[in-house]
Amino acid sequence: MTTTLDTLDAKLDTREDLDRVYYETGIALDKNSFRADQDYHRGRLARALAFLSGAGTLSGLKVSWDQPTDEIKVSAGVAVDRVGRLVEIRQEACIRLPRWVQGWKTSELRFYTPAQATTILGAPAAAGGVIADVYLRFAVCERGFTPAFATGPFDGLDAVAPSRLRDAYELKLIARAEDTPPLPQSRWSPLKGATDPQRKQKLHDAIVDGHTAIDPTAPNPALPTDSRPDSKLYFDPNAVFLARVLVPATANANADLPPARSNNPPLVADGDRPFVYTTNALAMLLWGI
Repeated sequence: MTTTLDTLDAKLDTREDLDRVYYETGIALDKNSFRADQDYHRGRLARALAFLSGAGTLSGLKVSWDQPTDEIKVSAGVAVDRVGRLVEIRQEACIRLPRWVQGWKTSELRFYTPAQATTILGAPAAAGGVIADVYLRFAVCERGFTPAFATGPFDGLDAVAPSRLRDAYELKLIARAEDTPPLPQSRWSPLKGATDPQRKQKLHDAIVDGHTAIDPTAPNPALPTDSRPDSKLYFDPNAVFLARVLVPATANANADLPPARSNNPPLVADGDRPFVYTTNALAMLLWGI
């Protein structure tokens, strides 16, 4: 399977209007007509889910470090991204830490002291190292390639095209370099600490201002970005934050070589992730039923 970009990323992120196809006898339809039809219905469903439920973890997706394999494990689960798409991991997935560390140069990373790491992660850190965030992003996989007419400036007799697209996912471990790496902010953040007389008005203000407050076209400027999805610096602004990880390591004397791992275990902190609360979860929280 190969990965391709989802059409909703461009159309919804730029607030492009989604048109419905108008059918009439004698109208010629091409591939763009059927793709527009799919984009419209998928886009309407995604917009409804994004505004009704918000983005975050819906179920599962527990993040942990597995010592025997030296992997960051993410359990099966479902999340809603900022566009409103369901992102599902059906079976446990992993990020191989040795391979991830070997993909960096020492000069490309920031190394935090134990005191800094303790403050950032909110948990005691026995050693310093590299801090990175685990993100889950929606991806589309092309499947079932079949013969098709060649497109573009090339002539070919063996052109193929995918006959199916599968909604899939990608896990990304994004290295941080800030003094205080920021966490994703919820549209309901102004309600934190509000007293009873203020809460209703602040809630109304958050709803009225909510259409621009969750604009997915504004990527987090504190994160490294790259336009290539296959780049280690690529960050999808619609990805779902899952956890923050401290990878104990020290800088290599040769700045062009990868850092050296220490014997201390990685530290995972996933309590600051955004959640999407179901009706049943809210009922149990409020009334214990």
